[in-house]
Amino acid sequence: MADVARRTYARNDHGPRSVEHRRSSTRTDTSTHSRQQPSTSSPYTLTITTAPPSCVSASTPFATRILITTPRRRTPQNLLAVISLTSASGTPLPAGHLLTSSSSAKLMDSVSEPLRSDLSVLGRGNRAEVVGAAGFEGLCVREQGEYRVRVTIARMEGDGWEAIAEVDSAVFRVAGRGVNGVKC
Repeated sequence: MADVARRTYARNDHGPRSVEHRRSSTRTDTSTHSRQQPSTSSPYTLTITTAPPSCVSASTPFATRILITTPRRRTPQNLLAVISLTSASGTPLPAGHLLTSSSSAKLMDSVSEPLRSDLSVLGRGNRAEVVGAAGFEGLCVREQGEYRVRVTIARMEGDGWEAIAEVDSAVFRVAGRGVNGVKC
């Protein structure tokens, strides 16, 4: 297992800031489903509860939500969810491909208590394992093509963060132009 470190720029309500990003190279491929397979390095499992539609018009907003579970009951501390866009094969795309349709929408969110609708996707026995949820509203892609969204859970540590779990959505297609004048 190799660690890869790089400097990246995060943007929050206080503007852009440089942060150190560490990612383990032992990512699990979830190309056929939207549930992360448990890995030996992360105690968390991510499940996409609201996925992008299988086909969407360019610049049409969509939402994505995830549910975070762990078999070892723990209170998540300093966890942040970050959403990004990848190609259909899972190759990360540069910043700017995944956009938000309003200034209040965001590409990062702190992990919070799950909604009742989040819990409805789990059986009653698994609800005790839920430690949090995160959601992203008003996401859109301008260019036609086939994509996946990737949600990464990171633990904030000092001035940097470390990716501890991630999940990819199923492939979705962006076709045509925006409808009803909605633009990203």
